[in-house]
Amino acid sequence: MVKSITDIKAKDIMTTDFFACKEDFNLILAIDKILRKKVHSIVVVNEEKKIKDIISPTDLLKTIFLVSKDTGLKNYQSMKISEISKIRDIIYVEENTDLKTIVRIMKEKGISTIIVSNNLLEPIGIVHIKDVLKILESML
Repeated sequence: MVKSITDIKAKDIMTTDFFACKEDFNLILAIDKILRKKVHSIVVVNEEKKIKDIISPTDLLKTIFLVSKDTGLKNYQSMKISEISKIRDIIYVEENTDLKTIVRIMKEKGISTIIVSNNLLEPIGIVHIKDVLKILESML
C-alpha cells in the first residue's frame, strides 16, 4: 500500500552516508570529498559533534571564485571550513518529521538539502531534494 505524504518520515528517506567535518577542516580537502563522494553538501559540526552549519557546493564556489575587494586573492590551500561557514539559522528536522513538512521547509527556505538530527542536535542524516523526488515518483 502506498503511504501518504504525512506517513513518510525523514528517517524513511534520509541518506545516512553524508560528509560531516569540524570547522577546522581544510577547504581543499572538503572540496576533494565533495567531488570524490559526490555529496550534495558538507555538514559542519562543532567539537561536541553538534550541528553548526551546512555548506553547499555553491558556497564553496563563491568562496573560491569571488574576489573580495578588501582582501584580494586568498591562499585557498590553507583555508579552513570556518572561514566560509556563515552565521545563520540552522535548518534541520528530526527523524520523525513528515515529508509534507520537509517539502514545506525546503520551499520556504529555498534549500535543496536539509539536515536530519537526533534530539541532541547531532546530524544523523540528510534529505536532499532528489530523495524527495524519488519517493514522490514512487507514489505516482
